[in-house]
Amino acid sequence: MYVKQKESKTTRVSLDDTGVSDTLGMSALIVYNLKIRRLKSYNFNWDECLHMSGDGGVKLQYSHCRLVSLAQECNAIQPPDHCDPKLLAEPVALQLILDIARFDEVLYQAHESYDSSIVVRYLFNLTNSINKALKQLQVKGTEYHVSQHRLLLFNKARLVLNQGMCVLGLKPLDKM
Repeated sequence: MYVKQKESKTTRVSLDDTGVSDTLGMSALIVYNLKIRRLKSYNFNWDECLHMSGDGGVKLQYSHCRLVSLAQECNAIQPPDHCDPKLLAEPVALQLILDIARFDEVLYQAHESYDSSIVVRYLFNLTNSINKALKQLQVKGTEYHVSQHRLLLFNKARLVLNQGMCVLGLKPLDKM
């Protein structure tokens, strides 16, 4: 992962400290192993495991880092104490809300079936919804009340993603 980060043009952390690379590598390894259904066999492949694109541990870390960065960039915007649903009526916002709301149900299903792949698939779906919403729902440069509610939505998505990653044994990164 260190070599892959070194080759990447988007790396934002100093590569003198290998902690981020180690965390990315462990995330890739853990997610690669946990995304397979419990009762299904598979052949382990290092190249697939450490692949930087597609559904994997790196994608989860990247999405978390994007949400942390958004919160830091928008620190002048204070999320509201109460949500006004009219300000989050876009289809992509509603889909993200529905995905966030499914978290407890997914944890219950995974627990009942002893299958961590349920949580992994949920987190991949959540990150896809997050990334679509990030493309369509601008926070900065919009009306203040709209910005507040969008930031609230993204903060909640980050919290759920963070908790889901922790359930899998990952250490969520703030920068990579």
